[in-house]
Amino acid sequence: MTDRPSHLLTFLGTGKYERIQYAWPSGQTVETSFFPTALPRFLPEIRSATVFVTEESEEKHGRELDAQW
Repeated sequence: MTDRPSHLLTFLGTGKYERIQYAWPSGQTVETSFFPTALPRFLPEIRSATVFVTEESEEKHGRELDAQW
């Protein structure tokens, strides 16, 4: 990709998020409930993120998302 720091934009919904294992073509794996928390582990140039939420999605999943970040 690039050597420049990148910023991730993502959205948090109100649906059911289950902990699963994400795999990158290199063979690296990450277990998490939220793909946006896995992506920076695969792409280290992602150094920051903005997560767009509603009051409902933040109340339902915000703490868990923060804990996995």
